[in-house]
Amino acid sequence: LEFKSTGDRLLRAGKNGVLYVYDLAESPKHRLTCEYGERMSLLAQDALGHYLAIAGSDRQIGLWHVEARQPTGWRWALGGVPVSLAVSQDGSKWAAGLENGMLCLGDMTRADQSPTCWPGHRGPVTALQFADQGRVLLSAGVDGRLLAWDTSKFRVLSRPVAHAAAVSLLVALPDSSLAFTGSKDYSGAVCDWASGRCRFLTQPTRQEWLMARFSPCGMLLATVTIPANLEIWHAPSGYRLTPPLPLPAPPRAIQWLSREECAVLCQNGELCVWRLPELPDGDANTLMAQWQQISGLQLIGDTVRPINVEHWQHLSWQRQQP
Repeated sequence: LEFKSTGDRLLRAGKNGVLYVYDLAESPKHRLTCEYGERMSLLAQDALGHYLAIAGSDRQIGLWHVEARQPTGWRWALGGVPVSLAVSQDGSKWAAGLENGMLCLGDMTRADQSPTCWPGHRGPVTALQFADQGRVLLSAGVDGRLLAWDTSKFRVLSRPVAHAAAVSLLVALPDSSLAFTGSKDYSGAVCDWASGRCRFLTQPTRQEWLMARFSPCGMLLATVTIPANLEIWHAPSGYRLTPPLPLPAPPRAIQWLSREECAVLCQNGELCVWRLPELPDGDANTLMAQWQQISGLQLIGDTVRPINVEHWQHLSWQRQQP
């Protein structure tokens, strides 16, 4: 399952090679059925939801035009098994990461042009994200590296971070140079691909990363770890602002409703919304000084003591029942 970024379209992909598209604003009614013909392994769409890129077991990338309700008839062959797929925000490019570590970049407006492929990682490419309106491609792999690529010259712009184990999660903030990487070694890092700098999260819990989402301004980062814990971080400094908050069931989606509200949809259908206190803009030192004044926490070795329930309630955190 995947939602369009505006929330008015739902995509449902089946193992039988059929993709169903539903419009939620009108009925919701079934709008489009994509008969791909092969078992679908990956799915990606542009920011406006005009095009769907599908990777199947046939090692090809297929393209569907959602508004026209039909396939474009274009397919691009890959030189290996795709394990990650991304489409640029404007729908002009697609990128695929292969099991052999190769990266492939294709032009969605040129069916006659073969994709450009080049070596990127030492092993499978586990995650891809476009940034800067498609001019930059972020890739992460089992080698633990995050690389930022110039999509016009196919060269590395920066290597912001290297984890000790495979990167399992990559999330980028649109219209920004911020990105988050979560690794199999339980470490997490907030990176600025433009400057090549990164900051590892301070004292993360030893649990596997499941999903993450930046707040609209990029000040805060919400992460969910397995089995079902929500944590809120100050992205620029890497400090945790809350203790692990248990969810009632494994999560399905996470979304910032505003700068102050973060919502998590759980597997049991419960929607959990946490309201955040207003956090001031400023550098990490200013923020931590203000945070100390509010909560009475003391700095220990460049980190912060876990916030207990009394501090949490004092800071007006509220869980809203559905």
